[in-house]
Amino acid sequence: MPATALAPALASVLTEPPADILPGLAELIARELAPKVVDIDQKGVYPGDFLKQLGALGGLASLTPVAHGGTALGLAHAIQVIEEASKQCVSTGFLLWAEYALQWYVVNSSNRELAGEMLPKMARGDVLGGTAQSNSMKSCVGIEEARLKATRVDGGYRVNGVLPWV
Repeated sequence: MPATALAPALASVLTEPPADILPGLAELIARELAPKVVDIDQKGVYPGDFLKQLGALGGLASLTPVAHGGTALGLAHAIQVIEEASKQCVSTGFLLWAEYALQWYVVNSSNRELAGEMLPKMARGDVLGGTAQSNSMKSCVGIEEARLKATRVDGGYRVNGVLPWV
């Protein structure tokens, strides 16, 4: 289902060809993502190189304020980037959603120091991440063991662990 069906108000901005969404996006997808789709889906290969190069193009900066190194092009732009990647690899499209979700959390956090330090790195693709709440929620109700560990550090917590791709 296209994003326009879920957000009709965005329909007018979600019709641009890939070159208009982000210069170099179509070429990056063809060069770095399309040849790896089978390995991503069948072998669990993480498309980190693609995501980092997408960040270098500005494709991870849509939700990040200009003051923190982003483009602030907004949700419609982020959806367009996700949609274009998903045309080749839905798994990678989901990872892009997770990247944007993490940035949204940091943008909307009251922790300005974290935002100042991390948002520029996230927007450029220097640091990749995503949400990890699924395992946390499942472990709270006893469905699976917690796979993340939070350690108190100066100024907050550091969360570490490995989550399987499911």
